[in-house]
Amino acid sequence: MPEENLAAKFNLAEDEKAVQMMVYVQYGIYWGTVITKKLIRLSTWLRGVSAPDNVHILDAKGLITTAGGQPKPAAFLETNIPTEYINAYHILPPAHEDIDYDESEPNRKMIPAILAIGTFLCRCQLRIASIQTMDKFLEVTHEEFLSAYDAEIFCPVMPSLGTLKVPMLQVRRSTTISSISLD
Repeated sequence: MPEENLAAKFNLAEDEKAVQMMVYVQYGIYWGTVITKKLIRLSTWLRGVSAPDNVHILDAKGLITTAGGQPKPAAFLETNIPTEYINAYHILPPAHEDIDYDESEPNRKMIPAILAIGTFLCRCQLRIASIQTMDKFLEVTHEEFLSAYDAEIFCPVMPSLGTLKVPMLQVRRSTTISSISLD
């Protein structure tokens, strides 16, 4: 839903915005509209000091992805997800924000990675120091959430969900299995 339609639908204050987001938990996904102050950068929201204890999603849908088959999403007027249970999140396309790094920054490289996020797999790029390996990057990084770029997210348990492509997502370091593909 275009941003102006969301603003009208939720009767936003002058300093608020409404953005559609997707949140990944251990056994499924939730998506819907999140309302925050305009100054909040939602693509990195849970990394900062402004991270809430709960993510409040309006007009939410949820889908348990452990059963396979063709389950239907459940619809909710609103859903509150404790931040500590969120394994990954991103803004839903076509909405987007600028990437969170300077492309001209020296001594950095992108490495291809496959991230296991609950029942989902994500083919993406991680930005690390040019002298690091993925192993060393994960060992020295202490941030709760890491940025992943040019991501293709899919659910092998439910291939009927297809593949979602997003320019950037945040993944919780402590609940994500990080791999480098043989391909």
